[in-house]
Amino acid sequence: MKILMKIYFKYFAMSLAVALLFLAVELGITFQLGQHWGEVERFPVGGSQAVGEIAESIKLDEDGQVCNGAETAEAIRATGAEWAMLLSGEGEVVWEENLPDGFARRYFAGEIAAFSRWYLEDYPVIVWKLGERLFVAGYPEGSFMRYNSLMRISEFHYYAKTFFLCLGGAALLALVLILLMGFLYYRKMRALIQAIIGLSRGEDVALSRGESFGEVAGYINETSRKLKEQQEMLKKRDESRTEWISGVSHDIRTPLAIVMGNAELIEEREGVDAQARKAAGMIKEQSLRIRSLIEDLNLTSKLAYHMQPLRLREVSLAALVRQAAAACVNQLGSGEERYPIEISLTEEFQKKRLQADGHLLLRALENVIGNAVRHNPQGCRIQIRGFLEEGRCRIAVSDSGRGIPPEVAACVNENGESTRHIMGLRLVCQIVQAHGGWVRITLPSEVLLAL
Repeated sequence: MKILMKIYFKYFAMSLAVALLFLAVELGITFQLGQHWGEVERFPVGGSQAVGEIAESIKLDEDGQVCNGAETAEAIRATGAEWAMLLSGEGEVVWEENLPDGFARRYFAGEIAAFSRWYLEDYPVIVWKLGERLFVAGYPEGSFMRYNSLMRISEFHYYAKTFFLCLGGAALLALVLILLMGFLYYRKMRALIQAIIGLSRGEDVALSRGESFGEVAGYINETSRKLKEQQEMLKKRDESRTEWISGVSHDIRTPLAIVMGNAELIEEREGVDAQARKAAGMIKEQSLRIRSLIEDLNLTSKLAYHMQPLRLREVSLAALVRQAAAACVNQLGSGEERYPIEISLTEEFQKKRLQADGHLLLRALENVIGNAVRHNPQGCRIQIRGFLEEGRCRIAVSDSGRGIPPEVAACVNENGESTRHIMGLRLVCQIVQAHGGWVRITLPSEVLLAL
């Protein structure tokens, strides 16, 4: 948990740093824009102060008429104004310069209050009080904003464009930083994931102990080391077990051969009564079965620990099927009539050749056929079919006997364990799987081999 908290706080700190950087950039942009805005002239050539100075310079005659109208008009145009007018205390226009058509020549107090703060007919204006009179300077439509402040439209567009460009630039910078940090962490996490996958495959793993995931890398390296030690111990144990089984099998062969030889002598000796002869035959038969079981045990042990090399050569499965059936008939001897064997091989199957260990496959077929004989002492009909399906060879061995117990079928189909003795079928599965195939019990009395 401490490691996860460290990783979490690192991500949190980096994200916070990016957020603070983004905030600092935005504050800097806002400050610079505000400073620049404060430095620029809100209105051209002096703004309201200039208009006030022009208004104060107006000269009136005894009748209240403007004497220096030409100079005033020139001065007001210099500020960028489009028109100007002078209102009397009663709101009447007493002087004008380029006043637009349609403008009124008299304004009431409410109208004056409205345009002095906002606009006059969509014209932004500056109003200057001159005694009882009002001097009004109007600027072109769309040239300034006038709400709580007054600003050129072009200037507002400039500030807005600059602000959003800087905002976008800061957001892009933050995104780049986040992606960069994410990529760096992705590389580190990818190394960890690859190491974990390697562990699952039994590979040796040695990660460099970097700053961010150093502890995690250390634990993975330690796990890899322990797994390697365990694999070596298991390998030694399996080799010892296989050698022990092989040694025991070898040691049993000599006394078993003596038992079988004496039983055969008793069975064939003249003058031996029928009961003794029958007992000698049973001893010989069970000795042969013990020898077969020992050979199966030795072979299944080697196959389980990948210590039985495959002697690959080109073989004909059709020929192996016939050899296995013939071997079964020869072992049955006089009892072959109780186990009639029917062989059905398609033409494609008979032409098929495989690179395989013919001796092992023959052993697998003999075991399958032998199971049908051993588990049906009352006799049964045995059928062997060979055919091609989906490009692979199929050999189906079925019988008309009592069938295969569901527990054994489930064990074979699901590669599980069974309380019953199924060494023969387990050996069949191991041999076929060593050749890249599989074994299934498809019917209560049918075993299907796929190669």
